[in-house]
Amino acid sequence: MKKLLIAGIFMFLMPVLYAQDTLTYASGEVKAIGEFASGKKDGTWLYYYPNAQLNAALNYVNGSLLGKQKYYHANGQLKAYERWEVYGPEDSAYYYHPNGQLERKGSYNEGLYEGYWVFYYEDGTLRQEGNYQGGVPHGLWLSYHSNGKVMQEGMYTHGLQSGEWMYYNEDGRLTYLGAFRQGERSGQWYYFKKNGKRKKWKYFD
Repeated sequence: MKKLLIAGIFMFLMPVLYAQDTLTYASGEVKAIGEFASGKKDGTWLYYYPNAQLNAALNYVNGSLLGKQKYYHANGQLKAYERWEVYGPEDSAYYYHPNGQLERKGSYNEGLYEGYWVFYYEDGTLRQEGNYQGGVPHGLWLSYHSNGKVMQEGMYTHGLQSGEWMYYNEDGRLTYLGAFRQGERSGQWYYFKKNGKRKKWKYFD
């Protein structure tokens, strides 16, 4: 009886059991390597593409993503860097094109896009910029042609286009002008001829 009691106390005081495991694809190639703690992923897990190229290095605590997370393209280039809290990504995050150029960067708040975000073409040219609030666009947004000229500019209000929007061609010439109301075109829209003269285009109820 005494031995059973001691054994029971020993089992109760034992630290969490860790066991390293290897997950595989159906074809047999290694898919992931990491540790389980009490049956849940814990610590750093390494994920691989079927060709053995590193896919991601993810950090877990008690089965949930927590801390620094890195993702990779199939060619080995860094794809994304995020930092996770219990509710999802938090603070600054960076995403990259397969050629290594920055694709977008910005910040999260409780798992949602928040504040200023900027997006780039594969050659590094600015593609789009604007602000988010609660995960949706809010405020002034600008989009750019691949040559760097402004493509369109206008406002968002809680995720919906609003107010006056302007559209430009690749030469930087204003081509269309009109207003949005709660995400829908509203009122009289105009187009602009090559000489800059404004003409009525369509009217939206």
